[in-house]
Amino acid sequence: MWEKLDYTDDVHAEQLIKMLEQRDRPIKHYCPGYRWQVENHQATGVEGCRLCVRFAGLTHDENKYVPECPCRQYGAANLDPIKETWLVLERKGYLD
Repeated sequence: MWEKLDYTDDVHAEQLIKMLEQRDRPIKHYCPGYRWQVENHQATGVEGCRLCVRFAGLTHDENKYVPECPCRQYGAANLDPIKETWLVLERKGYLD
């Protein structure tokens, strides 16, 4: 039986950094929460998506069950999703 693990801000930040450091994979096909679920045999469900949006400092339409990915929200605002993600990690103190 697998130990129940929580998907927290700290875990999400760690997964984001791994994602950004793996330049050999297209980011649009890579979700940090999904990777964590697979690696740890856990399920975050929609809560992982909501945590991601909150972590990025964005909001989501409460009428939608699953929030829109921050990468798409950044793109819609003509912002670079990779740069914005690094800035959020830096602002939150996750980078040296």
